[in-house]
Amino acid sequence: MKRFVRVCIGSTALALGVAVAPTAAMAGAAAQAATSAAGPAGQFHSQHVTIPAPRLVNLRAVGHATGTQHAHVVPPFRYFNPAAVAAGRAAAVRSGGRHTGVVALASSKNAVRAVTPANTLADFPAMTLTRQVHDIGSDQALQPPDTQLAAGPGSVLEAVNDSVSAWSKTGSLLWDADLNAFFQVPSGQLFSDPRVLYDAQSGRWLLSGFSFDNSGNSQTYIAVSQTSDPGGTWNVYTIGPNSGVITDQPMTGVCADKVVMTWNDFNSSNTFLAAETLVLQKSSLVAGAAQVNVADFTSASEFRSVPAQSLAPTTTCWVTVNKADSAFPGGSSTSPTLGVIAITGTPSANNVKLTETDPSIQATSPPPDPQQPSGTTNNSGDDDRLLSAVWQDNVLWTSATDACTPTGDTATRNCMRLIKVSTSGSAPSVLQDEDVATSGLDEYYPAVSLAYTGDLFVSYTASSSTLYPGAYAAISPSVSGTAFTAPITINAGTGSYNGGSTPRWGDYSAAAPDPSAPGAVWVAAEYAPSDAASGDWATGAAEVTLSAPPAVAVGAEGSNGQLYVQAPQLGGGWHSLGGKIIAPPGVAAAPNTDGSKPASPLFIATASNNKLYIRSLAVGWQVLGPHQASCLGGPAAVITGSTTLTLTVACRGLNNALYVNSATVPSSGLPQFTHGWTSLGGTLSAGPAAAPVGGTMTFFVLGTNGRVYTRTLISPGYSATSWLCIGSPAAAQGASGETLFACQGGNHALYVATNGGAGWSSAVSLGGSLTGGPAVAATSRVPELLAENASNHAVYERSPVTGWVGLGGSVVGGVGAAALN
Repeated sequence: MKRFVRVCIGSTALALGVAVAPTAAMAGAAAQAATSAAGPAGQFHSQHVTIPAPRLVNLRAVGHATGTQHAHVVPPFRYFNPAAVAAGRAAAVRSGGRHTGVVALASSKNAVRAVTPANTLADFPAMTLTRQVHDIGSDQALQPPDTQLAAGPGSVLEAVNDSVSAWSKTGSLLWDADLNAFFQVPSGQLFSDPRVLYDAQSGRWLLSGFSFDNSGNSQTYIAVSQTSDPGGTWNVYTIGPNSGVITDQPMTGVCADKVVMTWNDFNSSNTFLAAETLVLQKSSLVAGAAQVNVADFTSASEFRSVPAQSLAPTTTCWVTVNKADSAFPGGSSTSPTLGVIAITGTPSANNVKLTETDPSIQATSPPPDPQQPSGTTNNSGDDDRLLSAVWQDNVLWTSATDACTPTGDTATRNCMRLIKVSTSGSAPSVLQDEDVATSGLDEYYPAVSLAYTGDLFVSYTASSSTLYPGAYAAISPSVSGTAFTAPITINAGTGSYNGGSTPRWGDYSAAAPDPSAPGAVWVAAEYAPSDAASGDWATGAAEVTLSAPPAVAVGAEGSNGQLYVQAPQLGGGWHSLGGKIIAPPGVAAAPNTDGSKPASPLFIATASNNKLYIRSLAVGWQVLGPHQASCLGGPAAVITGSTTLTLTVACRGLNNALYVNSATVPSSGLPQFTHGWTSLGGTLSAGPAAAPVGGTMTFFVLGTNGRVYTRTLISPGYSATSWLCIGSPAAAQGASGETLFACQGGNHALYVATNGGAGWSSAVSLGGSLTGGPAVAATSRVPELLAENASNHAVYERSPVTGWVGLGGSVVGGVGAAALN
């Protein structure tokens, strides 16, 4: 294993409006890297670049109105060494490519995880060549589409050559726009290789790409939305112009404090100069700053570095590069490795550092041209360079198209190379290195992403001599090792693609998580429509999951004093369960981690006589007894256990002390309290909350001074927290063991804090304007927080990664809720 460390020192704030510096800096860096190609592998040279201040552009307003028709520049597929790639391809065809470590896709969905087969939540055709030419103009007649897709809280954004389009999550086209106009591409150049990401940590969209002409000139672009609305205003930065340097196939990744862009520099003769890595200060980009701190690195011994999208908070940005093929600079087919680059520090702190580790993997080979029924190939430009990368919780996945012989086959095929890397410990290490393939099929351009569960999602194109090129996806559950579900059809091909004398396919597929539906991932790829013989291409998108959607039961006091409930078992909307209650109910359900069938909730409420009553969805109201309690306000209720279930109820007694009781939950009927209530003392000013913290049931109460206190059944007294709240607090423990606390702050916003076992985090505002206490439903997918809006008294729901979503209704005094899976 080789390990290289290169440090960038002295990264400075970029000056406003100086547009010529990137030309000199990048061209000079590329030339310097090219002259040092004989030096040590992994050698990086650092430079400082300057980009101009951003333009402010409303993306939806760009629409189809472009005043400039852009030249029809054919984007060549640029290789480091075309002759070496051709020789490697021929050798792979003769040898069959990789024979060991080849994994077959499952023959049925149930072969992987019978209880949770892959589910398709949405599936629709997206952008086509015909549509974008019709909508925007004849200069959109380009191949390949370079399919990219990302999902935000309310919509899906697809970017292709040369348009961007917004879609509802049910497949309705909301709007599309010309990327040439959005980025103000010079008239002699053409935009290409878009990348689109939604960064859930900042709530911003990122859109990037480059433009070039036939004389070897180019510009690179990075744009960041000002809000989570992709149709609003964006800050658009231009990097360039670059005279005599083509910044080919730029790719974008993100982590907590940095945005990383990578590309290959070529000269006007399509000769490779160097690989470029640009590290930008994320906070400045998000703010739309006129001065952005940037660190730029070049290396002539890297080719096609791929930055990862980080799906969990980390201040290390990860980059992967294929060094397992001698056709790549710095690569070796006899001592093959994967370059794993950790980028730490920030440009603003002048301490950006690139640390490269090269763990061993199996050699890769350029795949043969894929087959289709027409007998001609749909793609004449590809190799085994890496295509995508994603990081989450110390696991890094990256993908490529490789040459292999599938199990049961005798021919060399296009296979999906998937590599899993652990980034924990002293150095990254390879956990899995596999080719995924199906006998008789070519499967190519895989893109990877992850659900929060660690399940791996892969989108790709598949074709054969009897199968038209179609868009597909497969899932590898995190518990399955190397097993995959059966292919999920996004859009089947219905024709053979005719792209002329040099047909192009790909160059990418796309996969991205849905921040509003944790456990679900959007996948997209290119497919051949019925008119593909005339040169039309099409893209398809789908949302797929192995998880059941989060199920939550919500209860509240209606304006007429009755209990109103939303629960999946009742269908949509609010349903009255009757009664006469004086406060929000406690809602409880048995633990049901990721269950495909939601658990049945129980509702415990304080009646007008101050007695507690209980009911389920099927069984009507009964007095919670025979040992009864008289309470002020709403109670707290929680069910714990697995084989034996225990219902714990807490309430504020008539003397303002905390009272607690528990009972076993029967297999049928309603639980009853057969022993007396325990007073835990204190002087409460609102109803309590209850949830396990670690393995101990903990009670949260609001004192008369507005401070929240906690105690357990065995602790000698109350412990003060730092939280100052209004009204009843809320708490719940999720499937991962983390406890979430929520309350209404003094400014009436929703505040949350978490405890994963190492103590409580600081309380963070999630905004809103509340009246009454909130509720927490900690589903196994994501905690759902619910609250009554102060202005219209409707119930609103949100999670830590989404905005507020209205559930309607008109309630009194707050809400109660419980997770049902």
